Amino acid sequence: VHTDAAYISSTVGAALDAPTIAALLVKMSLDARVADAARGTLAVVVPPTRSDVLHPCDVMEDVAIAYGYDNIARTVPQFHTVATQQPLNKLTDALRVELAMAGWTEALTLSLVTRHDNFVSVRVDDAAAAARGDSAAVHVSGAAVRKYEVVRTTLLPGLLKTLLHNVGRAKPLRLFELNDVVLRDAAAETGARNVRRACALYAGAQSCGFEYVHGLADRLMEVLDVLLVDAKRRRVAAAHAAAA
Repeated sequence: VHTDAAYISSTVGAALDAPTIAALLVKMSLDARVADAARGTLAVVVPPTRSDVLHPCDVMEDVAIAYGYDNIARTVPQFHTVATQQPLNKLTDALRVELAMAGWTEALTLSLVTRHDNFVSVRVDDAAAAARGDSAAVHVSGAAVRKYEVVRTTLLPGLLKTLLHNVGRAKPLRLFELNDVVLRDAAAETGARNVRRACALYAGAQSCGFEYVHGLADRLMEVLDVLLVDAKRRRVAAAHAAAA
Protein backbone atom coordinates (compact mmCIF):
# COMPACT_ATOMS: atom_id res chain seq x y z
CA VAL A 1 0.00 0.00 0.00
CA HIS A 2 1.37 3.41 -1.00
CA THR A 3 0.47 6.55 0.89
CA ASP A 4 1.99 9.91 1.82
CA ALA A 5 2.75 11.75 5.04
CA ALA A 6 0.67 14.81 4.09
CA TYR A 7 -2.53 12.74 3.79
CA ILE A 8 -1.93 10.89 7.05
CA SER A 9 -0.98 14.05 9.00
CA SER A 10 -3.99 16.04 7.80
CA THR A 11 -6.43 13.21 8.45
CA VAL A 12 -5.08 12.23 11.86
CA GLY A 13 -4.72 15.85 12.96
CA ALA A 14 -1.07 15.73 14.02
CA ALA A 15 2.11 17.02 12.39
CA LEU A 16 3.97 13.82 11.54
CA ASP A 17 6.82 13.39 9.09
CA ALA A 18 7.41 10.30 6.97
CA PRO A 19 10.09 8.66 9.20
CA THR A 20 7.88 9.10 12.29
CA ILE A 21 4.92 7.57 10.49
CA ALA A 22 7.07 4.62 9.37
CA ALA A 23 8.19 4.04 12.97
CA LEU A 24 4.59 4.15 14.21
CA LEU A 25 3.48 1.63 11.59
CA VAL A 26 6.18 -0.81 12.71
CA LYS A 27 4.43 -0.83 16.11
CA MET A 28 1.30 -2.00 14.31
CA SER A 29 3.10 -4.96 12.67
CA LEU A 30 3.33 -3.20 9.32
CA ASP A 31 6.64 -3.07 7.47
CA ALA A 32 6.84 0.57 6.36
CA ARG A 33 9.64 2.50 4.72
CA VAL A 34 10.05 5.97 3.26
CA ALA A 35 9.85 5.60 -0.51
CA ASP A 36 10.58 9.25 -1.37
CA ALA A 37 11.81 11.57 1.37
CA ALA A 38 11.33 14.70 -0.76
CA ARG A 39 7.67 13.95 -1.46
CA GLY A 40 7.01 12.27 1.85
CA THR A 41 5.64 9.07 0.32
CA LEU A 42 5.69 5.72 2.11
CA ALA A 43 5.54 2.11 0.96
CA VAL A 44 3.77 -0.17 3.42
CA VAL A 45 4.04 -3.96 3.19
CA VAL A 46 0.97 -5.61 4.69
CA PRO A 47 1.55 -9.09 6.14
CA PRO A 48 -1.00 -11.89 5.70
CA THR A 49 -1.96 -11.54 9.36
CA ARG A 50 -3.35 -8.03 8.72
CA SER A 51 -6.10 -8.79 6.26
CA ASP A 52 -8.01 -5.72 7.52
CA VAL A 53 -5.55 -3.33 5.85
CA LEU A 54 -6.73 -2.74 2.29
CA HIS A 55 -6.46 0.99 1.56
CA PRO A 56 -4.44 4.06 2.63
CA CYS A 57 -7.24 4.98 5.04
CA ASP A 58 -6.58 1.72 6.90
CA VAL A 59 -2.91 2.67 7.20
CA MET A 60 -3.94 6.10 8.48
CA GLU A 61 -6.10 4.47 11.14
CA ASP A 62 -3.17 2.37 12.36
CA VAL A 63 -1.00 5.48 12.57
CA ALA A 64 -3.65 7.20 14.70
CA ILE A 65 -3.85 4.18 17.02
CA ALA A 66 -0.06 3.95 17.39
CA TYR A 67 0.25 7.70 17.92
CA GLY A 68 -2.50 7.59 20.56
CA TYR A 69 -5.92 9.19 20.28
CA ASP A 70 -5.35 11.03 23.55
CA ASN A 71 -2.25 12.70 22.07
CA ILE A 72 -4.20 14.27 19.20
CA ALA A 73 -4.97 17.92 19.91
CA ARG A 74 -8.65 18.77 20.11
CA THR A 75 -9.77 21.37 17.61
CA VAL A 76 -13.05 22.98 16.68
CA PRO A 77 -14.29 21.60 13.33
CA GLN A 78 -14.27 24.06 10.45
CA PHE A 79 -17.68 22.87 9.31
CA HIS A 80 -20.70 22.76 11.56
CA THR A 81 -23.04 19.82 11.12
CA VAL A 82 -25.92 18.44 13.10
CA ALA A 83 -25.97 14.66 13.19
CA THR A 84 -29.32 12.93 13.20
CA GLN A 85 -30.58 9.41 12.62
CA GLN A 86 -32.06 8.52 9.27
CA PRO A 87 -35.88 8.61 9.60
CA LEU A 88 -36.28 5.10 8.16
CA ASN A 89 -33.70 3.63 10.56
CA LYS A 90 -35.29 5.46 13.49
CA LEU A 91 -38.71 4.04 12.63
CA THR A 92 -37.24 0.56 12.13
CA ASP A 93 -35.55 0.62 15.55
CA ALA A 94 -38.81 1.67 17.19
CA LEU A 95 -40.70 -1.15 15.46
CA ARG A 96 -38.06 -3.67 16.54
CA VAL A 97 -38.65 -2.67 20.15
CA GLU A 98 -42.42 -3.01 19.73
CA LEU A 99 -42.14 -6.49 18.20
CA ALA A 100 -39.70 -7.62 20.87
CA MET A 101 -42.05 -6.38 23.61
CA ALA A 102 -44.81 -8.41 21.96
CA GLY A 103 -42.83 -11.55 22.78
CA TRP A 104 -41.09 -12.14 19.46
CA THR A 105 -37.35 -12.83 19.01
CA GLU A 106 -35.41 -10.83 16.44
CA ALA A 107 -33.19 -12.66 13.95
CA LEU A 108 -30.37 -11.16 11.91
CA THR A 109 -29.75 -13.14 8.74
CA LEU A 110 -27.37 -12.83 5.81
CA SER A 111 -28.16 -10.60 2.83
CA LEU A 112 -26.54 -13.01 0.35
CA VAL A 113 -28.27 -16.32 -0.31
CA THR A 114 -28.45 -19.01 -2.98
CA ARG A 115 -30.89 -18.80 -5.87
CA HIS A 116 -32.49 -22.01 -4.64
CA ASP A 117 -33.13 -20.57 -1.17
CA ASN A 118 -34.38 -17.26 -2.51
CA PHE A 119 -36.79 -18.67 -5.08
CA VAL A 120 -37.32 -22.44 -5.14
CA SER A 121 -37.47 -22.94 -1.36
CA VAL A 122 -40.23 -20.34 -1.02
CA ARG A 123 -42.02 -21.49 -4.19
CA VAL A 124 -41.27 -18.45 -6.33
CA ASP A 125 -40.78 -19.21 -10.02
CA ASP A 126 -37.89 -17.14 -11.36
CA ALA A 127 -36.43 -19.66 -13.82
CA ALA A 128 -38.04 -18.15 -16.92
CA ALA A 129 -37.03 -14.62 -15.97
CA ALA A 130 -33.47 -15.77 -15.19
CA ALA A 131 -33.24 -17.44 -18.60
CA ARG A 132 -34.13 -14.10 -20.21
CA GLY A 133 -31.55 -12.33 -18.04
CA ASP A 134 -34.36 -10.52 -16.24
CA SER A 135 -34.24 -12.15 -12.80
CA ALA A 136 -35.75 -10.19 -9.93
CA ALA A 137 -32.62 -10.72 -7.85
CA VAL A 138 -29.25 -9.02 -8.11
CA HIS A 139 -26.64 -11.70 -8.88
CA VAL A 140 -23.13 -11.64 -7.44
CA SER A 141 -20.56 -11.73 -10.23
CA GLY A 142 -17.90 -14.40 -9.72
CA ALA A 143 -19.28 -15.58 -6.38
CA ALA A 144 -16.61 -17.54 -4.49
CA VAL A 145 -19.14 -19.96 -3.02
CA ARG A 146 -22.58 -21.02 -4.22
CA LYS A 147 -24.34 -20.05 -1.01
CA TYR A 148 -23.68 -16.37 -1.77
CA GLU A 149 -25.09 -16.21 -5.30
CA VAL A 150 -27.76 -13.51 -5.12
CA VAL A 151 -28.88 -10.67 -2.89
CA ARG A 152 -32.09 -11.63 -1.12
CA THR A 153 -35.39 -10.31 -2.44
CA THR A 154 -37.32 -11.54 0.61
CA LEU A 155 -36.54 -12.07 4.30
CA LEU A 156 -38.34 -15.41 4.50
CA PRO A 157 -35.44 -17.74 3.49
CA GLY A 158 -33.27 -16.36 6.29
CA LEU A 159 -35.95 -16.95 8.91
CA LEU A 160 -36.59 -20.47 7.61
CA LYS A 161 -32.89 -21.28 7.95
CA THR A 162 -32.89 -19.82 11.44
CA LEU A 163 -35.79 -22.10 12.29
CA LEU A 164 -33.93 -25.08 10.79
CA HIS A 165 -30.95 -24.52 13.07
CA ASN A 166 -33.20 -24.09 16.14
CA VAL A 167 -35.75 -26.80 15.45
CA GLY A 168 -34.76 -28.65 18.62
CA ARG A 169 -35.64 -25.74 20.90
CA ALA A 170 -38.81 -25.57 22.96
CA LYS A 171 -41.88 -24.57 21.00
CA PRO A 172 -43.37 -22.22 20.11
CA LEU A 173 -40.73 -20.19 18.30
CA ARG A 174 -41.65 -16.62 17.38
CA LEU A 175 -39.08 -15.05 15.04
CA PHE A 176 -39.08 -11.74 13.20
CA GLU A 177 -36.71 -9.65 11.12
CA LEU A 178 -36.87 -6.02 10.00
CA ASN A 179 -34.25 -5.39 7.37
CA ASP A 180 -33.49 -4.53 3.76
CA VAL A 181 -34.01 -6.58 0.63
CA VAL A 182 -32.60 -5.60 -2.75
CA LEU A 183 -34.70 -5.44 -5.92
CA ARG A 184 -33.58 -4.76 -9.46
CA ASP A 185 -34.71 -1.38 -10.72
CA ALA A 186 -33.69 -0.09 -14.14
CA ALA A 187 -34.66 3.45 -13.13
CA ALA A 188 -32.22 3.49 -10.19
CA GLU A 189 -28.69 4.83 -10.66
CA THR A 190 -27.13 1.52 -9.60
CA GLY A 191 -29.73 -0.67 -11.30
CA ALA A 192 -31.09 -1.82 -7.94
CA ARG A 193 -32.74 -0.36 -4.86
CA ASN A 194 -33.02 -1.25 -1.19
CA VAL A 195 -36.47 -1.85 0.29
CA ARG A 196 -37.08 -2.12 4.04
CA ARG A 197 -39.36 -5.04 4.86
CA ALA A 198 -40.70 -6.96 7.85
CA CYS A 199 -41.08 -10.71 8.14
CA ALA A 200 -42.37 -12.91 10.96
CA LEU A 201 -42.35 -16.67 11.44
CA TYR A 202 -44.22 -18.75 14.01
CA ALA A 203 -43.46 -22.41 14.69
CA GLY A 204 -45.71 -24.18 17.19
CA ALA A 205 -45.81 -27.72 18.48
CA GLN A 206 -49.44 -28.35 17.54
CA SER A 207 -50.87 -25.40 15.58
CA CYS A 208 -49.71 -23.23 12.70
CA GLY A 209 -50.18 -20.11 14.80
CA PHE A 210 -51.75 -17.98 12.11
CA GLU A 211 -53.61 -16.01 14.77
CA TYR A 212 -50.31 -15.04 16.40
CA VAL A 213 -48.86 -13.69 13.16
CA HIS A 214 -52.16 -11.94 12.47
CA GLY A 215 -52.02 -10.33 15.91
CA LEU A 216 -48.45 -9.21 15.28
CA ALA A 217 -49.49 -7.62 11.99
CA ASP A 218 -52.35 -5.85 13.79
CA ARG A 219 -49.90 -4.52 16.35
CA LEU A 220 -47.65 -3.20 13.58
CA MET A 221 -50.58 -1.44 11.95
CA GLU A 222 -51.61 -0.01 15.32
CA VAL A 223 -48.22 1.51 16.18
CA LEU A 224 -47.88 2.82 12.62
CA ASP A 225 -51.34 4.42 12.94
CA VAL A 226 -52.62 2.65 9.83
CA LEU A 227 -56.41 2.60 9.83
CA LEU A 228 -58.53 -0.34 8.78
CA VAL A 229 -60.29 0.28 5.47
CA ASP A 230 -63.74 0.12 7.07
CA ALA A 231 -62.74 2.40 9.93
CA LYS A 232 -61.21 4.87 7.52
CA ARG A 233 -64.39 4.94 5.42
CA ARG A 234 -66.49 5.56 8.52
CA ARG A 235 -64.29 8.49 9.54
CA VAL A 236 -64.45 10.01 6.07
CA ALA A 237 -68.21 9.59 5.97
CA ALA A 238 -68.52 11.18 9.42
CA ALA A 239 -66.34 14.08 8.34
CA HIS A 240 -68.47 14.64 5.24
CA ALA A 241 -71.64 14.46 7.31
CA ALA A 242 -70.27 16.99 9.79
CA ALA A 243 -69.25 19.31 6.96
CA ALA A 244 -72.71 19.11 5.43
